[in-house]
Amino acid sequence: MKTCLILFTAFALMSSCNKSTDQDDNDKTLELKMAPVSTQNEREDNLSIGEVSTSAEFPTVFRTDTSRKIIKNGDLKFSVKNVATARNKIVSAIKSVGGYVSEEAESGYENNRKEYSITLKVPAKNFDKLLHDISSTADNIDSKNIQIEDITSEYIDTQTRLDNKKKLEKRYLELLESAVKIGDMLQIENKLSEIRSDIESVERQFMQMKKQVVYSTITVNFYSQAKPSETGKGFFYLVRASFNEGLEFLGKAFFKILSFWPFILILLGVLILYKKRKRKLA
Repeated sequence: MKTCLILFTAFALMSSCNKSTDQDDNDKTLELKMAPVSTQNEREDNLSIGEVSTSAEFPTVFRTDTSRKIIKNGDLKFSVKNVATARNKIVSAIKSVGGYVSEEAESGYENNRKEYSITLKVPAKNFDKLLHDISSTADNIDSKNIQIEDITSEYIDTQTRLDNKKKLEKRYLELLESAVKIGDMLQIENKLSEIRSDIESVERQFMQMKKQVVYSTITVNFYSQAKPSETGKGFFYLVRASFNEGLEFLGKAFFKILSFWPFILILLGVLILYKKRKRKLA
């Protein structure tokens, strides 16, 4: 009898332990099923913008262009005999190397000379050739400056930041698909809006850098040098100036006389009447 009582007590204790264990497991399972999406959102909110996921779902490996990135800028100033002719030669030269004119400006005659400014965009590989062709059109070069800037480090950094922001955007889009609560959805959408704004800003910066690397810039300023006869001291200049002054005086006199046309008409009328009366008397 004593043995049976001991066995019954042991069996009851074992059943109680198993029931407690099963209850704990059920509670944990329920807790996991009821875990809110915001827990995952909080983890994502703490994720740094520059952090890259190491999971198989979001691989860290992406292709980065590590080749050397150089920006070239040139500045030329020179004199020519004829501004229009020089401009046509420069435009022909830029077209022959696959470039284009981005800006140009022309000024009137000042200090007895005409000036012209033109900005050119040329493929980086043809920078030196175009610079040589433009220099050959000059009569006298006043200045020639070339600036070379290595932006390889900045270029790679910008490209990496752009890739990381796009990966982060992808993660938030997947979180949005799995979100259930409206509050979580709104929070994720606000974060996506911020990320998209950042992406657009970095993309503009990156595209500008790519354009500067692919197309170099050459700014050309040239002017026509005044001829000796146009300085006010040459013989032919004095003859031409005197002739122009005479024409100007005649023009002013003509228009001055023309302003008295009423009196001229009266005078003509008197003359006509005088001649008629003179014929009658004769």
